[in-house]
Amino acid sequence: MKIKHLTMTAAALIISVCTAQAASVEKSVTIAAKPADVWAKIGHFCQIAGWHPAITKCELSTMDSRVHRTLTLGDGATILEMQTDHRGADDKTMNYSYIIHKSPLPIKNYTSFIGVEPDGEGTKVIWRSIFDANGVDDAKAKEVIGGIYDGGLASIQAMFTN
Repeated sequence: MKIKHLTMTAAALIISVCTAQAASVEKSVTIAAKPADVWAKIGHFCQIAGWHPAITKCELSTMDSRVHRTLTLGDGATILEMQTDHRGADDKTMNYSYIIHKSPLPIKNYTSFIGVEPDGEGTKVIWRSIFDANGVDDAKAKEVIGGIYDGGLASIQAMFTN
């Protein structure tokens, strides 16, 4: 429990320690399932293709000893992301962090965290990020990222709704 708290605190600190220029988005959803069951469906870095409606394909690769994923969107555009940390059920915390290297999204310097934690009888899935707007104002960049998170979290929730 203490490790989970420290991990969540560290992630919150990373997100809060940013320049005044950085924007942030945090979204969450509560699911009536055990954290380990939710993590089993979303915790692998490339499982996003199975739960996010905008992703049609995910391909893993290793560059400079780091795990990368190339996400293909419905329109054929791609996003290249690098995993920066991963904690699984064996670590008693379940989350991973990643950065975007290349993307058609109106953002740059994007760092993100997705994780699960117990929430009463269920699980809270948290997805948050910091980034700089690129080519649009902060409000528009936040709207785009927030929409991506909303779509993914709704899909995760639907996987556990009978």
